[in-house]
Formats: sequence, structure tokens, C-alpha cells
Amino acid sequence: MKQSNLRLSLTAITLGLALSAQAEVLKDPQWQAWLDASKTQELERAAQARLSAQPEDAQAAVALGLAALEDGEPKRLEAALKPLQACVERQPTLATCHYALGSVYGVQAMTGGMMKAMGLASRIKESLSRAVELDPMLYEARQALVQVYLLLPGMAGGSVSKAKELAAAADKRQPEHAKALRAMIALQDKQWMEAERELQSAKPGDDKSLQADLRGSW
Repeated sequence: MKQSNLRLSLTAITLGLALSAQAEVLKDPQWQAWLDASKTQELERAAQARLSAQPEDAQAAVALGLAALEDGEPKRLEAALKPLQACVERQPTLATCHYALGSVYGVQAMTGGMMKAMGLASRIKESLSRAVELDPMLYEARQALVQVYLLLPGMAGGSVSKAKELAAAADKRQPEHAKALRAMIALQDKQWMEAERELQSAKPGDDKSLQADLRGSW
């Protein structure tokens, strides 16, 4: 497989895994359907309406954050921060609040330049690490944290060894997801054959999103 195709395949698989796991993030079926269909305006309006009536609603705060991630528009991201920060303060053991907060910080870091990224690095890692700690099955948080460790320079807390630890920790409960994480790490190290081996060995089982991704990768 060509390196360019391998990159595209890995991206498709990891994105597909994240989407397949999102049913665990939003409990409202209609909201989840909007998120899956990228109908973020509908999701955002519903979340804002619920927050106006119920300011302490955790799912609404998370939904607002996830909707803002879709296009990364700075004003939408900033508007999602306060409800998510309040969500973390009110419900510190709810993994999805930490995950959504860390993700919003992450997109802000990516779109705000190097200084912004360096300033937010510790917040991103703290939020995503807490999400993984609270819910080890929340794949989105684990995947995002692996990406953070791979992308950050060492002086800002980047660490390939920590990324590998996260992938290894997923192996028991989510072995196919762990293979995608290991492939991501191998790709970062330019170990093309290793990344390809991990992708070839992945068996999706009943995960329809992963089935589709794997069929389209080879």
C-alpha cells in the first residue's frame, strides 16, 4: 500500500471508530442523529434551548461543545467553553464533560497558532486524561489523547511512550480500536509496514463503521 493511501486509510478508520463510539457520548437519540448527520446547527439550537431552560444540563453542554467542533468557528468554540467548564465543575466524575472540554481546547489550540497551542497544552492533556481515567471505554478521548502526545513537542509534554501506553491499555477491552491506535503511532514514526500490518489484522466484528472502513481501505 502506498504511504499516501495508508494515511488516508488510517484516517478513515480512526474517524469511523470515533463516530461508532459516539452513541456513548450523546444519550438523546435525536441529538445523536443530528451529530452523525453533521446537522450541527440543529444540534446547537436544541442544546442552547435546553441550557436556557436547564443551565445545569450536562448533555446540553457536551452537545454544544461537539457541535462547535464540527467547523471550528472561533466564536462557537468560545461560546461552548463556559457551559463545559461549568459542567466539569458541577459533575467532575462525568467523562464526557472532560472529553468535550479537552476537545474544544484542542481545536482552539490548532487554529490559534503556536503560542496559543503551547498555552493550552496542559489543559488539553489534563481534560482528556481525566476523561480516559473516568471512562476507559470512551474511545474518542483515548484517541484524542494519543494524538496530543504524538503531535506535541517534548518540551510541551509530547511523548510517544505515553501514546503507546494508552494504546496498550485499550488492548484488553477494545482490541480492534487498539490496533488503529498502534497504526497511528507507527505512522507517526514512519513505520509504514507496521502501520499496514496493524490495519490488515483489524477485525471489525459487529462494528458496522469499522467494517465499512476496512472494506474501503484495501
